[in-house]
Amino acid sequence: MNARNNQFKSTNRLLPSVLLTAPLVLLGCATPYQEPTGKAVASIEFVDDAPGPMSVHLHGDSKECTDRVNPGLVQPKSSRKLKVQAGQSLVFTTGIDAPGSLVLFAMGAVGALAGPAFIKGCSATLEFIPEEDRAYIFTMRYIDGGCGYRLVEASSPNSFSGPAVPVKFEVRKWIRAMTEAGPFCEKKL
Repeated sequence: MNARNNQFKSTNRLLPSVLLTAPLVLLGCATPYQEPTGKAVASIEFVDDAPGPMSVHLHGDSKECTDRVNPGLVQPKSSRKLKVQAGQSLVFTTGIDAPGSLVLFAMGAVGALAGPAFIKGCSATLEFIPEEDRAYIFTMRYIDGGCGYRLVEASSPNSFSGPAVPVKFEVRKWIRAMTEAGPFCEKKL
């Protein structure tokens, strides 16, 4: 896994919003997320620092990003904190639409037809191994025509204040699945 610094990683990868809004439309199809119980847990806070909602999906199987579960949308300028299983690979996918994207969809059929040509957004699929009793923060934002994200460890498991520590993670290549069963990323060898 590659180490990333505390700076925002720019995706510089804008995708047609159809790829990002389809998961938003299908949010009801993914299995709702059930937080783990027991002692071997960590927490991750998903922070949406963008003007629109951020979709979040966790994948139970890290090899091909299958067994997708849905903890729900993160509203703009807010966050959602989740408990996750520690000591094993966690793969998650997030997505946001670029500013102004929702305006075309509000235009109904005309916006839906014109949307893919004009609407852009971005996503990130990351994998890392959370450690027991640690707290992590994933932040995504829209920056200068692209999107940026970062994954850091909080200085204290019970508080997200203080200096953030870079986390080692791997960027996975997201793919469009033909069914809700997946796969949602390229197979890991």
